[in-house]
Amino acid sequence: MFNTEKLFHTRWVSSMRERQRRGRLDYILNRVETFANMRILDVGCGNSGRSVHQWIDPSYELLGIDLYVPDEVEIDHPNFSYRQQDARDLSCFGDDEFDLCISVGMMEHIGHLPDLQQMAREIDRVAKQYVIVVPWRYAPIEPHFKWPIFQLMPDEIQRWLVTSFDLHDLREKVQADPLYIRNHYLWLTKQQWGAIWPHSKISVFNLENYVIVKSNRA
Repeated sequence: MFNTEKLFHTRWVSSMRERQRRGRLDYILNRVETFANMRILDVGCGNSGRSVHQWIDPSYELLGIDLYVPDEVEIDHPNFSYRQQDARDLSCFGDDEFDLCISVGMMEHIGHLPDLQQMAREIDRVAKQYVIVVPWRYAPIEPHFKWPIFQLMPDEIQRWLVTSFDLHDLREKVQADPLYIRNHYLWLTKQQWGAIWPHSKISVFNLENYVIVKSNRA
């Protein structure tokens, strides 16, 4: 059976997506104040670092947090360290401890709005600047499921597409839990994200992502 996830793992598409990720990082860093030896917190760093770490300045001190156990995290950057930590509670860090916080492709998976709001408050407290990247609600191709306007479709159509074509390799999870997509993916509007991040400026990058920025730059 046809699976769009396999298409996005072909060499040509993977190379194109890598160029897009590098361009997105350049776009992010051009919107904040950067300097040598700055300290960055990466919230939801993942286990491979493919969104940020492979291209970022080696002088930057990077601390990644996520829910993976440490043995599952393999990120190649000379100044990277990892801590298993829930982003709802960053009390282990002081106010303005980080020069920048980056979070790419994580916040849209927090299905409980009060949890998302708590994360936003904590990030705003511990970081002097932040950049949050989440899917654009009106993206022509939804970036997780790789299907045109998937995010705008009714729940039952989303479930049918996922179970029929195994989109995002989630057929089994959606079959087991019909509310899986609703509970694990948020496609908010610009106004809704702005309410969560009230001190930010929001732009759309590459017809795919919102980029939510709080910056020290004038």
